[in-house]
Amino acid sequence: MHAFSGIRRIAGIGLATLAVGILGAASFIQADESKPDTVRISITANEITPSPDTVRAGDVTLVVVNNSSKVQDFDLDGPGPNGDPEVELDDIPPGETMTVTTRLRAGTYGLEAEEDDGNNERRAILTVR
Repeated sequence: MHAFSGIRRIAGIGLATLAVGILGAASFIQADESKPDTVRISITANEITPSPDTVRAGDVTLVVVNNSSKVQDFDLDGPGPNGDPEVELDDIPPGETMTVTTRLRAGTYGLEAEEDDGNNERRAILTVR
């Protein structure tokens, strides 16, 4: 009968260790979800490219990089019928980066970049789930 109590004790310790490990992993995942998603947006002379192009709803950090040779303006237009700009960044110099964190709800957002003089408009889509 003593052999079984030793096995039960080892099994109980193993289960307790497993439970602590699972709870630790869950708190790690939860803490990770509290960080804002980051979208790197590259503007070139020919296109605007978000990476990734799909993020979670909530706080999102936009890192907008002007990889063109001209000053650029950037807009993130919100979902809905009027598509009002959620974010506007003007006069981004060539080779420079601007960063902004904003709260986005689920939907499809339009990304727009154009040269400072209003020419050469480029568009892309950002999906928020």
